[in-house]
Amino acid sequence: MSVHNGRSHLSAAIESILDQTFGDFEFIIVNDGSTDGSDRVLSRWGRRDPRVRVIQQANRGLPAALNRGLREVRGRFVARMDADDVSLPQRLERQLDFMRTHPGVGVLGTEIAKMDSQGMLSTETWPLPSSPGLTLWRTLFDSALAHPTVLFRREVLERAGGYDERFRRAQDFELWMRLALQTRMQSLPEVLLYRRVSAQGKVHPAPELDALLLRRMADLHGRVLGRSPNREDVAFCRRIYGQTAQGESAWGLLARIRYLRGLRRELLVRSEDARADAEAIEEDLHRKMMKVCYEVQRARPLLGQGLKALSPGWNRTLLQYIRKASSRSFRGGQA
Repeated sequence: MSVHNGRSHLSAAIESILDQTFGDFEFIIVNDGSTDGSDRVLSRWGRRDPRVRVIQQANRGLPAALNRGLREVRGRFVARMDADDVSLPQRLERQLDFMRTHPGVGVLGTEIAKMDSQGMLSTETWPLPSSPGLTLWRTLFDSALAHPTVLFRREVLERAGGYDERFRRAQDFELWMRLALQTRMQSLPEVLLYRRVSAQGKVHPAPELDALLLRRMADLHGRVLGRSPNREDVAFCRRIYGQTAQGESAWGLLARIRYLRGLRRELLVRSEDARADAEAIEEDLHRKMMKVCYEVQRARPLLGQGLKALSPGWNRTLLQYIRKASSRSFRGGQA
């Protein structure tokens, strides 16, 4: 656990770990330059329970603090925890039981329930893939694991070199992309952590970090495809989550669709796990395309309707719609 000015919810987070049904662990907490009295809270917990080891350092950011903690660990497994979340009592026990019976899995998360600053649980769910193949597929586009829930095999994390300290945000997604083709990753299909979500919602990385993420994504796509991908195709994959596709031309969208289907095809060739999840991956691809369709339809109804034809075996119909939409756009001066 890394703590930076997290006093408000710190004791609840620590207590949720110390009250786990599995208790044979060391709890390494890195105080990353807190100035709000978090250090005094940590000192009290350190005196109360010998499993708690507190490390003090000047503020260097979350990935640097996590790497500092990783240099201190002695166990075979490493669990992550955030300083404002709450782990359910059986979290570690369930994850360890699974990892011990599935030696090929290197990273295991869980599903989460969201809660607000007052501890009120939300009815909103955050579905996460519970199989290695679907987790691998979704990692091509965005983070497919809830970072505060994960349990690592220590050797997997060390072999990857830990966290990239340039990424003060999205350091988890960057790590998943590096691990994607090196080990199996998945989540248990049950809620084992309550994640506290701020009112401001998701904060996107700064432009320079987003550019680094795109390069990481391009590297991963290149390893799947066996060639260097087109920059525009990779950027489109990044935009599927959270941005619109209205500015794309009709032929550009067709090229992006072909790229996505090519990613799926090559992943099925290279990954046995992906082949086992082929149907779920196809469904996920279709959902991504539906998201694009509805965004496009707001500005260009005919093209949006045409894109909805993307479904297994419907490529011919899709092409006909896009050709008609493209020709109308040219005649209407909207090309």
